[in-house]
Amino acid sequence: MKTITEQIFSYAQLTPDKIAISDGKRSVSYAELALNVLYAKNILVKNCKLKKGDCVIIASAKELEFVSVYFACHLCGAIALPIDPETNEKRLSVICEKTNPKIVIGLNRQLEYSCLSYEKFVKKETDACEINSLISQVKYPSLDDIADIIFTTGTTGVPKGVTLTQKNIAAAALNINAFIKNTSDDVEMLALPVSHS
Repeated sequence: MKTITEQIFSYAQLTPDKIAISDGKRSVSYAELALNVLYAKNILVKNCKLKKGDCVIIASAKELEFVSVYFACHLCGAIALPIDPETNEKRLSVICEKTNPKIVIGLNRQLEYSCLSYEKFVKKETDACEINSLISQVKYPSLDDIADIIFTTGTTGVPKGVTLTQKNIAAAALNINAFIKNTSDDVEMLALPVSHS
């Protein structure tokens, strides 16, 4: 079994021009997605000093950049905490207290944590020509690495963090695709915010 990140990079090599994600206005090929992930990883490591085990809150409803930043966190060995940008202050406070995030991305609020907008992660130009040589240098996370912490809604009390490993996420995707009988020709539409589990 491969991590989802490694699977994306494999698709970038096998089918670089195939559309990976689209928001109806913009589309990103697998090669562009892989390059965007590497670009975001570079910013997270060099500018934000992100390292393995650091927590990163990533708020998003439908931003395409969320996908790049999310998988870049995984390449850094960081733990992604996807949340809805409309998360209320009480819930956000609990999440911050429990995880002590190194940075918060995509949230337009005053917080005591370092906050970045998605604009920092938008690559102006993408050159997919050298994708194979770049991918050959990528070190992927281990299947046993913690990938995400997803917080429950807190309807029965304080929100609780559910830890997911890279293997949990890869197995879930594999099981869902097998059950639905998705093929590489299928296109899936996401109605919920991309930060949803």
